Amino acid sequence: MPTEDKIIRRWRKPVTALSVDNTWDRATSDLGRATLDYKARFPLEQIERFRLGYVCIECWEPHESPFPEKCSLCGYGMRAWQNEDFARKFKGVERDSRAELIERELDSLDDKHERNYYETNSGIVVPGLKGI
Repeated sequence: MPTEDKIIRRWRKPVTALSVDNTWDRATSDLGRATLDYKARFPLEQIERFRLGYVCIECWEPHESPFPEKCSLCGYGMRAWQNEDFARKFKGVERDSRAELIERELDSLDDKHERNYYETNSGIVVPGLKGI
């Protein structure tokens, strides 16, 4: 059973991204100079924390109460801008590229198995004819 201190401090859980990639097609001047933007993938639980205003969308700093006036770490105006920035930045669910690779390899393995063995209507398994 969690202690009361752990329950009180669970809002402090750090935000962890599943992956972060540079985007070469978009630049931002949020830092006061032109820089390449990035694209990050998050678990659904983390995305909800951004949407509900418990985490700063700029620096990923968690906050105890939703949508404070400014982020306590970077000074970003969460109350004024976070909803708009969330709608602009979060484009929906994106599939993990590693999962797509695994699925493609499994499909290839299934195709290879079907080519090597063919089951007739009588239930007899006939090995594939190689070299013909």
